[in-house]
Amino acid sequence: MMPAYSIIGASFFVDVADRAKTVSQRLMRAARAKSDVLLAVAAQIFQQIATFLTGVMIARAIGVEQYGISNLVRNTFTIASIIGPLGLEIWLLRFYGVQRAQGREIRGTLGFMRSVCLCINIGLLICILLPYDYAVSHYVYKYPDFIVLLGLSLLVVPVAADLSLLGSVYKAESRFGAYSLLTIGVQSLVRVLLVGTVLQLSPTVLTVVLINIAQLVLSYVGTLLHFRRRLQARIPMPQVIEDVRYGARRAIEILSVSIWFAGSTLIYSALRLVDVLLLGAFSTAKAVGEYSALSAVAQLVQLYPLAASQKIGPQVAAAYERDDMEGLRAIYRRYAQQSSLVAGFVFGGVAYFGSHLDLLFGKSFAFQPAVAGLIAFGHLLSAIFAPLGFCLSMTGRHRLEFGVLLGGVVVLVASCCLLIPIYDQAGCAASVALAFATVNVARSTLVFRIFGFFPATWRDALPPLASLPLAAGADFLVRPLGERTVLTTGLACALYVAFYLILLIWPKFLRHEPS
Repeated sequence: MMPAYSIIGASFFVDVADRAKTVSQRLMRAARAKSDVLLAVAAQIFQQIATFLTGVMIARAIGVEQYGISNLVRNTFTIASIIGPLGLEIWLLRFYGVQRAQGREIRGTLGFMRSVCLCINIGLLICILLPYDYAVSHYVYKYPDFIVLLGLSLLVVPVAADLSLLGSVYKAESRFGAYSLLTIGVQSLVRVLLVGTVLQLSPTVLTVVLINIAQLVLSYVGTLLHFRRRLQARIPMPQVIEDVRYGARRAIEILSVSIWFAGSTLIYSALRLVDVLLLGAFSTAKAVGEYSALSAVAQLVQLYPLAASQKIGPQVAAAYERDDMEGLRAIYRRYAQQSSLVAGFVFGGVAYFGSHLDLLFGKSFAFQPAVAGLIAFGHLLSAIFAPLGFCLSMTGRHRLEFGVLLGGVVVLVASCCLLIPIYDQAGCAASVALAFATVNVARSTLVFRIFGFFPATWRDALPPLASLPLAAGADFLVRPLGERTVLTTGLACALYVAFYLILLIWPKFLRHEPS
């Protein structure tokens, strides 16, 4: 029989080994999570760079008016592709987060809901989307061949919908970095290659539309192959549902919840897309082209925040399920600190130097400083406060989130209809800033009343406030060198980067205390 001290000693070493193993596993998970975010950020950066470069190439190749028409087609397709998933991508993400928090084995209904989504999308395409294409082509956007351009784009909406559903699995399995590479990474690479070759041989809007379709289809095929090889075994498919009535009830039960997510996503995206469509209805294709170019550049403000916020949804669902309000607060405080530093820097650059973009897009473009500043400000608000929507949608308050976003869209549409006929592009940009402010003030108020915390502190406002004087100072120092050129503007931007970096590492008032 072993002595007592031997048993105690053995137990002690086993306990130490178990603890060391647990710590090692936690460190490995943390490292994977961090690398996943970095991979997603890298893909987002590549996408933004590719979008910017190809946007410049397309604008120079087809001209400002044709560029405006291509953006009307793209925005309409984007709205349709948001409707396509029916909110199931968010429902699946929430489902996986809750199941994990409760320690349950994940037996999702992914395969079944993908089939349901495909059938509904075919019906939407035939009954709604294609008739809509006919109506707007004849009564709103009366441009040559617009019905063909939009119709071709709408045909691949079911593909985009299925790609979104697969994305929820990648996010739930902490493989969002891989999903980012397979989707936006592949699409951006294909876009760069085709715009650099095919578009130069045939500089038309039709070529641009076909390139958009090709990049989506190729990324979908790659993602589907990767999913079947790497992830399908980890997400067991449900048994075949033989009872049609039970299957229909199950689909209706899920869709009754997911449709609210779809509405919230659609309304939220409308805040980013409807402005261009309304500007096209009230103004010229040239105005749409100039505004779209500025808007595309202003989206750089959300580059890092958008990638970093992708993992917040499952984290919020899990923290709420554990009733961990302090953890919930820490998630948002940490995000606000990081996003204000990065988004504030990009905001200052876009807001101040955005009016210089005609040096890149060509002489047919003319950009207004007020439009650049207002668009950038709207994206700044969204970059910092938009993830608050998860506090509502991921905690069973999706109807409340839908109401907030719907109010924002009402403000956007009403102000656009009022201001665009008077102020043209500036009125459209002001409407966007007003709508984003309305939505995020309402969100912040609701989160404070329900959960008892505000996501940001006064220190988070300092980087954006400091960025504009720094950009103006950099431009002032470069002005004696001569007229505005690509070289002098580039030098001013380089000085702005240097000034901002110095500001970040020196003054104590920009440093945050740990949450």
